[in-house]
Amino acid sequence: MATVEKGLQIDPTDYYAYETRGKIRIGTGDYNGAVADLSRSIQMMPSMGSKYLDRGIAYLMLGKNAEAQSDFDKFLQMFPRGKENMNKRIAEARQKLQENKGAPQ
Repeated sequence: MATVEKGLQIDPTDYYAYETRGKIRIGTGDYNGAVADLSRSIQMMPSMGSKYLDRGIAYLMLGKNAEAQSDFDKFLQMFPRGKENMNKRIAEARQKLQENKGAPQ
C-alpha cells in the first residue's frame, strides 16, 4: 500500500495507481475505498474493462447489488469471453460474505 501511496503522490493522474490501490483495498476489506479508487481509475481510463469487474466485486461486498450488476454487465459487454472468470470471482466474493456473516463480531 505504501508503494501505491507513494506513486499517487508522484503522479495523481496515473489511472494504474488508483486501479492497483483499489485491488489492494478489496484484498484488505476496504470496499468503500476500493470503489472510490476504481471509480477514479475508470473515470481516467474507461476502456479498461477489468476495473469494472473489480469495482463490481467491491459493490457486491458492500451489498450494493444493483451497482455490482451494472459493472458486471459492463465487464461482459467489453469481454464476452470473461464470463467464466467473472462467475468464479462472484462465487468467491459470495462465499466470503457468507463466512463473514457467521464470524463473531
